[in-house]
Amino acid sequence: MAISAVFLALLCCPFKQLFSQNEITYNIGILLPFSSDGTDAANRNVEAIIDYYQGAKIAMADLEQYGFKCSLFVWDSQLKDSMELIKLSKTSEFRKLDVLFGPISQNQVNLLSSSISNKELIWVSPLKNLKMPKAITSVNFFSPDSLRIKGLANILRSRFKNHQFCLIDDGSIEAKKYIGFYQKYFKEQITKRKYGVYRLSNGKISPNLPKSDSILLIQIGESQAVKTTLYKLIEKKPGSFIVGSFDWYDHRLKIEETDENKILYPTINFSRGADSLTRKFSKIFMDEHQGEPSRFAYQGHDQFSFIGFNLMTYGNQFPIFLNNATMIGFINNIALAKNANGYYNIGVRLVKYKGNEKLLY
Repeated sequence: MAISAVFLALLCCPFKQLFSQNEITYNIGILLPFSSDGTDAANRNVEAIIDYYQGAKIAMADLEQYGFKCSLFVWDSQLKDSMELIKLSKTSEFRKLDVLFGPISQNQVNLLSSSISNKELIWVSPLKNLKMPKAITSVNFFSPDSLRIKGLANILRSRFKNHQFCLIDDGSIEAKKYIGFYQKYFKEQITKRKYGVYRLSNGKISPNLPKSDSILLIQIGESQAVKTTLYKLIEKKPGSFIVGSFDWYDHRLKIEETDENKILYPTINFSRGADSLTRKFSKIFMDEHQGEPSRFAYQGHDQFSFIGFNLMTYGNQFPIFLNNATMIGFINNIALAKNANGYYNIGVRLVKYKGNEKLLY
């Protein structure tokens, strides 16, 4: 089944008693805007939400084959004003929820925060980075930029065990904004190897780069004009790569004087459409809904698979057991990190270009 890739990835997590909680029937609520006010933006939003929901339903059907049991409650947040939301939060169905997905409005989250009394609830923000109440366990599947940098440090540490890390400060506004986060998180993650900050100005870098053939030039600023200069610095270093900023993937510029084979593009959303399991999911989706799955359908599948498998394994307190664990989904890597406001997904993917083809590195 389509779930197999996710399942195998989860087996890499530090599970002590696999599926020890699979005799429990969990109550899961979905509170998302399924209807539109008629504007173009709202119509596009509804299409995304419906795709997300359909992907989640495929995941739930797959989870049932592993013994997952749940009662699903679905509400349309678009049709509920503030009084209706308060009334909903007091219903027996809402009060017994183990997991709540949504809403995606900060105002609605704020409104519900004062009404939710179930302290064992896992409250999920599926599609936006929202400020969730501290008194309840929350999972934001999308993180602020600062935590994405932590995720980048995490994946580079795990994938490049023998490399030296060179943070490139090009003096730009973006570099000045984010360099502190890069230094903080690389210092946390890269404990046994050297890393350093290198200033790039007028085509020259200082101090001199390490002589090793295995280095990573990690660009902090958004400018892609530096690609040529950075490439020349590692052109004759066979094990070395340039790691772009997150902006590079969404606004990629191909520069002729560089070899794309030596550039890695960090991103959050990337689907491997060519592998057999992704094709199987896509076929199931198209057979049921007569259309290609969007990224929201893949996200719905990844997120519900993640929540379902971890509920079966650890129950409602699963986030505390997932230190340094990563789930490999269809479109996202999911790796939870905790800060004062809750749990955030810091999973990052690295993409490499081969001609015009995008490959997961």
